[in-house]
Amino acid sequence: MKKISIICTIHRYGGIDLMFAGLEHQTFPKEDYELILCDKLYDIRHETIKNWAQENNINVTHFKPKNQSNYHVHSSVLNECLEKVTGEYTIVIGDYTFMMPHWLEIHHTYNQAGYCLSGPQRIYGLPKLCVDLRQPISTFNENFNTDMFKLLPQFQMDPKLQLPNGSLIDHRYCYNRNESFPTAAAKKIGGWDESFDNRVGQSNLEFYLRLIHECNLQIASDGRAEIYRIMSYPIPPFTEFLAAETDATINTIKYNKLCKKYNVGE
Repeated sequence: MKKISIICTIHRYGGIDLMFAGLEHQTFPKEDYELILCDKLYDIRHETIKNWAQENNINVTHFKPKNQSNYHVHSSVLNECLEKVTGEYTIVIGDYTFMMPHWLEIHHTYNQAGYCLSGPQRIYGLPKLCVDLRQPISTFNENFNTDMFKLLPQFQMDPKLQLPNGSLIDHRYCYNRNESFPTAAAKKIGGWDESFDNRVGQSNLEFYLRLIHECNLQIASDGRAEIYRIMSYPIPPFTEFLAAETDATINTIKYNKLCKKYNVGE
């Protein structure tokens, strides 16, 4: 059994280079973690990803999602990833993500201490993102360098994504973008509720709400586990971006019922 499984669901052409650049330099032993990559563009880049995994000696499970909807982090797709996980703990991240070398180590330390961990994410913008494989931040761009973040505009973040350090938080801070939890607990509650059929908002929150209250877990935060992500630019302020993709009314009703069940704030 691996110690950590990283699950990521992707549908855009670029961003793989960011993720791999971060993983290659992790202080956590490569033999102790795996990457579960659910990729809508599997047919285009399977051989490239296979070669990268072999060259860097990192265990990668790469597959095409059964669910071909536009929502690349649809609950059913996350559940497809969870079925393939072999790690004791699982981390969920999004595409176009870069992590500092100690990122995995910090997540594992909190997990071993009995906590789920939610880390903040810093969001940057890039013009004409992911139009095709020729874009500047595209699959396996050999010229990638972290200095690029200094040149990109940074979005005004939702306060819930700028987490305090060293404190306990509730489920409302979790967006399936930089969170870790015990794999057995996630499988015990049946993973993500697929009747919440969107990729942000209540469809994420319901999972962590049930995880906390059905498995008696706590979520901690630590700014040292921060990740860096790139989004299409220009887009509205990030708070408006999230609001625009919030789940439909029926999901809100279902989520509010869960909150009342566990006597927590919405």
